[in-house]
Amino acid sequence: MLKNWFKIYIKNISSSKLFFLWNIIGLAIGMASVILAVTYYKSEYSYNRWIPEVDEMYELNLEMGKQANSIFIPAGVGPYLVENKLADEYCYYALEYLDFYGESKTTQGIVNKILNTQETFFQFFAFDFKYGDKENLFVDDYSIAISSSLATRFFGDKNPVGDTLSLAHQRYVISGVYELDKRATIMPDVVLANIEYDTEDSSELWQENVGGLVFKKNKGTLQLDVLRQLEEVYYTKKKRNKFFEDKGDEVISRLVPLAEARFESKQTSLLEGNTKKDTIGLITGCSFLIFLLTVVNYISLNQANVLSRAKEFTLRRIIGASRVQLVLQLLFETVLNVLIALSIALVLVELSLPIYNSFLHQRLVFSWEAMSTVILLVVGCIICVGGLLPALFASVISRQHTKGGQVQLSTKISKWRMAFVGVQLVIAFFFLIAGWLVYNQVDYMQNKELGFKGENVYQVKLYTQQIRRKLYRTPKLVEQIEQIRGIERVGLSTISFKGNSINTNHTAYYKQQKITDFIMDGVDESYISMMGFNMLASKDDIDADLPTIYVNKKFVDQLGKNVEDIVGEVIAYDGSTFIIKGVLDDFNRDGFEESVKPMLLFHWRDVEFLPYGIESLSVQIDPKIKEETLERLQAFWIVNVDYEYPFEVIGAKQQFAQTYQKTLSQRNMFMLWNGAVVLIALFGLYAVMSFAVEQRLKEIVIRKVLGASNKELFVNLIRPFIVTTILAYLVVIYPTYWLMNKWLEKFIDHTGITVFPFVLSFVVLTGLVFTVLVNKMYKAVQINIINYIKYE
Repeated sequence: MLKNWFKIYIKNISSSKLFFLWNIIGLAIGMASVILAVTYYKSEYSYNRWIPEVDEMYELNLEMGKQANSIFIPAGVGPYLVENKLADEYCYYALEYLDFYGESKTTQGIVNKILNTQETFFQFFAFDFKYGDKENLFVDDYSIAISSSLATRFFGDKNPVGDTLSLAHQRYVISGVYELDKRATIMPDVVLANIEYDTEDSSELWQENVGGLVFKKNKGTLQLDVLRQLEEVYYTKKKRNKFFEDKGDEVISRLVPLAEARFESKQTSLLEGNTKKDTIGLITGCSFLIFLLTVVNYISLNQANVLSRAKEFTLRRIIGASRVQLVLQLLFETVLNVLIALSIALVLVELSLPIYNSFLHQRLVFSWEAMSTVILLVVGCIICVGGLLPALFASVISRQHTKGGQVQLSTKISKWRMAFVGVQLVIAFFFLIAGWLVYNQVDYMQNKELGFKGENVYQVKLYTQQIRRKLYRTPKLVEQIEQIRGIERVGLSTISFKGNSINTNHTAYYKQQKITDFIMDGVDESYISMMGFNMLASKDDIDADLPTIYVNKKFVDQLGKNVEDIVGEVIAYDGSTFIIKGVLDDFNRDGFEESVKPMLLFHWRDVEFLPYGIESLSVQIDPKIKEETLERLQAFWIVNVDYEYPFEVIGAKQQFAQTYQKTLSQRNMFMLWNGAVVLIALFGLYAVMSFAVEQRLKEIVIRKVLGASNKELFVNLIRPFIVTTILAYLVVIYPTYWLMNKWLEKFIDHTGITVFPFVLSFVVLTGLVFTVLVNKMYKAVQINIINYIKYE
């Protein structure tokens, strides 16, 4: 029996190759989209959840002021939590990885992702160790642990424990090698435990800013108690004002479960990055919509196929085949189709995974072990839904003998047919509208005024403090760079356009007003000039004996003053007095998902710690000779500044563009989805129309014999499809508006949702549908009556 079924299956394929090919490709695309979406979903939700006792671990975020920006955690918080039995253990970590030049006996090169933390780090991020004693890693300040991939790179296959690895020419002894085979919000290649670990709380520690903090909560302590005590002690020990009674801007404690840090933490976002749950929902939801579309398309195509084989099924019933045998035969054919489609889908997954990763900025890897259950569910769903419905339909039409039975069947099937068409069109409308809105938002971001010009300004990365010291301690070196042909200006600044600014714990005073909700950065006059900030107000005749600062409009608004009134006024910070020289218009530095923050711009020489935050040298280059100027700068750099680290340069605007690369990739993904979805929907629609026309040929012939015109026949055939198209459009309007409005809300600065994308999508898709309908219906009404009667 199976052998005969297989022969019939092969014969049908050979007689309708295009139908079979499209059916299989459609299924493969749908299955591949689900596999990729679930792989992405599982990857995002795997961060930190493998850690033992992770449910008792939290990351502390302190949010300050109206901007709700996360700030560095004072060094006194950890010891206070342990001392007061609120936590069993804690660990501080730096909020950025370091990059150093590394050397072993045999290998040299840049070592990325170096983390400065505390000796308790592996109690929280419990990676498995390949070599070394996990309990005795950091015997002194020069002991380090490294990842297995870095160990292989610098030491080959041997055990490197006890060997030395130089980082920025400082020798460190390797005490352990760990595996980075599980996803975590912090995944360093080198762990340095150079942040001092304190066991007792003291007032001095509360004045020292460290970085991020994770801690293991005492099981008997409630979260609300931890938050309440932290906020009280923060005001008492950190923000107490010795001059007058004023707490300044409100500071709110937030405990982020370590298992959810990928989605909720602001501190961790500076290390392995963060992801919003609505983004995951949008991408996985769209992938499942594509899968639904392909399943509906498969059912429609199979219905058309069943109708074309009606005589075959009727003949088989006459010679003794049971209804169950017909159903099983078509299910058998569906299983073969699904297995072939699955094979193609797995190939598509492997081929498209690099592209998918580039769109999502991920490192996803397909795993049979992780995806086997999902694949079985997908295959079972297609067989049960996509195979069973056409099989039952085939069993029904094979036993229709009377004309009345055929009319009754036609009425029932017509409703299902229009329902399938409606589902396909709803999905197609959604992708067209959503894709256009995503495109609009990206276009808006790419063309929006950022508050600075930055024309032809390039940032040269400074890898180490030694390189930074060369530049800010040796003015002559900067002067020599300025003399290179093609370089117009040179400046130093701590401003980074990478979207990672954090409010400080520092306090400034304007008259009797205490200010804590601000960002502070260091700049020089050359940098201000080359970046082309919009200066709202300035004053050049400033007292030369006092250092000057710039502020932005957001800072002025926070004070409740006018721009013109504040220029020349005095601000006190850290016991020093500064005169406001100018007010800059607000400029965007952190991307479109973050609001512009109040800002104080000091000269980087005037605040002791600011020079350590200079990440790059900014140069403005003559655009006419950009390439040769960069070559001359690189040659000078290697000889006079640094020869070990790579010469890495990026445009200021290009650096800012990296803050919305994920959104740009989502736009590109939607463009691909739109093409695939519309093509699948139109082909499915064509198949459904073929199905409808074949079913109504007798009706068409009878109407033509009775004198109906081609126009009347055409309108009668096309009307239900046009009505379904309009209904599908009406159904999709509100859900699409609601979903895309939620997506746009994650951007502080975004476009509005206008009527145009909805109208355009309706016109485009309706036009395509109408074109396909006209093509098929025109052929149907032109049928030769005599030939059809002879054939029947």
